[in-house]
Amino acid sequence: MKVEKDFIKADSANLPKVDSFMIANFFASNPDFCSAEFRNAKTSVDVESVVYAQKLLEIGKGHLHTDQEGIVHTPIFHVVESEDELIDQVFPNLQLHIFDENLMCERTVLAPKNKTVAKINKTILDEITSETLVYNFIDTVTSSDYTTSYPVDFLNSLVLSGVPLELKVGVPVLLMRNLDTPRLCNDTRL
Repeated sequence: MKVEKDFIKADSANLPKVDSFMIANFFASNPDFCSAEFRNAKTSVDVESVVYAQKLLEIGKGHLHTDQEGIVHTPIFHVVESEDELIDQVFPNLQLHIFDENLMCERTVLAPKNKTVAKINKTILDEITSETLVYNFIDTVTSSDYTTSYPVDFLNSLVLSGVPLELKVGVPVLLMRNLDTPRLCNDTRL
């Protein structure tokens, strides 16, 4: 991973990508860098995660030794070669632990694009053998006044997280919208 110092925000698109396993470990171990919702989530912090987070902070501050090209070499155990390996690292023995509420609610995979998240979620859901319940959405415009502004083809081309909603028994679900404040609110685990 190359370390860049004194860059402006516009240059951030040219920086190398960091894998989502690394990002998930960093945020799980450094709640100060997370949103309030993420901070309130249960996360287990083990010694390895703390050491890993400290290394990431050292990289960010430019304190780790780099080679002549400015590349920091990380230990091989922090690198995954494929999405399947990433899933195995984050959710080990998924079939055995699917009903372990503590394990399942402490783990997450983060990715920069909804398409990537949808693909990883689909892969994980396919590994779980229980019946899938699919909840589709309606793709029609209710008022003819807005039909020209939002054609159905355009609406169908959008990649929305969790649409269609696929549920299986044992898979954790996190409510992200207020439905009925006295009973269900943001971050309620269902």
